[in-house]
Amino acid sequence: MNKRKREYKILMIGAGNLGGNLLPVLLKKFDSVKIINRNKLGNKELKKIYKLNIETNYNKDDLKNSDVIIFCIQDRYIDGVFK
Repeated sequence: MNKRKREYKILMIGAGNLGGNLLPVLLKKFDSVKIINRNKLGNKELKKIYKLNIETNYNKDDLKNSDVIIFCIQDRYIDGVFK
């Protein structure tokens, strides 16, 4: 039985340990998942595994057009994200 994926636009900022564990669940359940991660080495690994285009920066349109925004970042990086 095929379940239909939900049509929400998900923006995930950060794809480290927590984000990496959450990613397979998001990809399975939702149509549109955009990932923004600044760790270029981690992005290389994620691209290999999931065959996704992962961006290193985001713009205001990403924030406005997303239904759900998930922050998977450490506290010490939060200031940099909002600048």
